[in-house]
Amino acid sequence: MRYAEQAIERKVTEAVAEVLGSHVEPGQPLTECGASSLQLSRICAEIAAELDAPVPFSQFIRHPTVEGLSQWLARPSPESPAAPDEEDVPLAPFPAMCLVRQMLKPEDREDYCITTWLVQGPLDRSALTAALGDVQARHQALRAVYTYANVPVARPLPADRAPAPELIWEERPDVDQAVDAVRAQLIQPLNLEEGVVWRGAVCSYGAGLAVFGLGVHHVAFDGWSEWLLARDLSAAYAARLGGGTPDLGDTPSLRECAVLRARHDAVVDIDGQRAQALASLRGVPELPPLAGSDATGDDSEVVTFSAELCDPNELDVLTDQLAEAGDGTVRTGFVVLLAAYATAFREVTEGNDFALGVPVRQRFDARLDEVIGNHVAMVPVRPPATPGRDPEAAVEGAARAVTDAFAHQDVPLDELFRLLRPRQGTGKPVYQHIFALQDNPPALLDLPGAETILRRHGYLVGGATDTMAEVWPPGTGYDAERYTAALTYKKETVGAIHAKALLEAFISVIREWTAVAETRRAAESMKLPTGGEAWT
Repeated sequence: MRYAEQAIERKVTEAVAEVLGSHVEPGQPLTECGASSLQLSRICAEIAAELDAPVPFSQFIRHPTVEGLSQWLARPSPESPAAPDEEDVPLAPFPAMCLVRQMLKPEDREDYCITTWLVQGPLDRSALTAALGDVQARHQALRAVYTYANVPVARPLPADRAPAPELIWEERPDVDQAVDAVRAQLIQPLNLEEGVVWRGAVCSYGAGLAVFGLGVHHVAFDGWSEWLLARDLSAAYAARLGGGTPDLGDTPSLRECAVLRARHDAVVDIDGQRAQALASLRGVPELPPLAGSDATGDDSEVVTFSAELCDPNELDVLTDQLAEAGDGTVRTGFVVLLAAYATAFREVTEGNDFALGVPVRQRFDARLDEVIGNHVAMVPVRPPATPGRDPEAAVEGAARAVTDAFAHQDVPLDELFRLLRPRQGTGKPVYQHIFALQDNPPALLDLPGAETILRRHGYLVGGATDTMAEVWPPGTGYDAERYTAALTYKKETVGAIHAKALLEAFISVIREWTAVAETRRAAESMKLPTGGEAWT
């Protein structure tokens, strides 16, 4: 092994150990070492920052060992692209889609991201107002004009010239009305072309009791950003409350983020990914709407159902029982959950062939971990049909589908839709249903003198999206100790009966699988035969 490759392998090994907390042998597939999908993407980001060289997750999937990834990194690299000279910064594909969607349909709220907290204790209005300004000054994505100038772009504004974030204060007689009032304020129109990207709202409902919420447009925000926003706002508020000025530090500018993305894009095999995506997704049929007699036809209404799913130990046992394959596919808790949801979806819709939209983290450099912004992509995942509720077959099929989708995640979604649209009956996208494991750090708001509780809302699904199924880990806005399944659906196209049936089927599959997994683990611990029929 050449010296350069040895040095790279050492750095890669250290980055893997840093993220996973344990040593991994050079030839061991990292997709089979018990890591979550989030951890796998963070490995790429840590290596990229350490070596100052892009490590696309799509490439990692093709070389999922320390040894293979090191050999790929040791190859001759293409010349780094120059930083753009223009004032405008081109948007990445997914936030570009968010911008175009908003410009074409200004009344739509599909891309409004809302977070609320219940607050017990005093809130200082001037300190909170100043803290919002401090956070906006730190993160360029929150103080930029988003517009179309031949292509979708962001135009950063100086901190002293950007519109100050609005903070609305109201009063209501009880907590439910306060929650509704805050939500109503946060879905009021933003103005991306004037740099109005976000706002805050407070509604008190008694002495020392209030609901506080933030609404940010998806063009400048993602799930990871939520906890960053809560953390930075907490620090800024504490400083302002004490009469000081916060020192939040610097973050990469929008231009610097764009340079990191350009370097990343320069090393991906986009032609190969495009061919792989088309081979995987060509011919996906359009699913009929899940409409029942109770579908309203009103595209302005969305509803969220939620229920307890399982506790962390149950999911760990289930993943341990199903994750080992030795075939190089991604086998994580997310894959197990997706397999269960696809099984339930197949039962309720009676459709064997479909694609689900899955959000994928694209913070492909650790320097992006401190940046509020939209650094995700959406990929269609096409899980194959499997018999009944057989978990081994379902997880094997989901693992192959997820591995395939991750490997072509750099193909812009709008391009993929255009390439596949001629095969769709009505021109709809490849998927109308989304599945997500929301395993980002929780958005904990630490306000001196007050206690806060994160209160989760369903997404404002719209457009071509009919349903969004989410799994929320403990402490992320639903249950403090157990995983929660939430299903948000659009009443225009989905009936409540079908939505409830889908959520209940998902929970039923998970509980059925975990019960058998617990039995198998107990039998293994006592060295008893598990029985070949145990999973059926």
